[in-house]
Amino acid sequence: MSFIQRLFKLVRKEDKKSREIEHPKVENKKEDLTKILAQFKHPEILDGLDDGQKRAVISDNSRTLVLAGAGAGKTKVLLHRILHLLKNKNVNSGNILAMTFTTDATKEMRDRLIAYFEPEYTKLLTRKIGEEDLKQVQKELKQKYPEIRSIWISTIHSLCYSILRTDGAKVFNTNFKVVGDEEKQKEKYKSKITQQKIIKHLIE
Repeated sequence: MSFIQRLFKLVRKEDKKSREIEHPKVENKKEDLTKILAQFKHPEILDGLDDGQKRAVISDNSRTLVLAGAGAGKTKVLLHRILHLLKNKNVNSGNILAMTFTTDATKEMRDRLIAYFEPEYTKLLTRKIGEEDLKQVQKELKQKYPEIRSIWISTIHSLCYSILRTDGAKVFNTNFKVVGDEEKQKEKYKSKITQQKIIKHLIE
């Protein structure tokens, strides 16, 4: 069974389970929220969040929609939800997928997650360090902290690209392929040459 088939099967299973289970609602009263947080092993994970953000982080619903404006802390909520799943719910890191829309958001979330386990990492980011050196540091820290080793944080485009590269041929046919970076560069070069020939022809 391919990755895509397993993913769809899991979604259908969770959707059915979600319809069968009536999830308890968190009351609006602050004292009720405080009691709920006190039950967790690591309630300090939710420090610095307002009540609305805390409810989004601890929600047991299979689908939780967070609507907020730019700079309101959506990425922060997502990060703390990941930490909550790891620390309070004992979810295996390999079962966590965090998707973003931009590469910058992916990088920011990955950096924040690593910095939670290794505070010194934040100081490293303020220095001028090469991209390859930074990747090596991230790799070493992932080996040091098993909780973040297997978490998949990527843009939706990168995720789909990886799935297609891994399982595309299995799902479609043996002729299936994804145009990689090298092929893109070749196509870009060919396009540039073609444009130059057209311009030359027009000038002459």
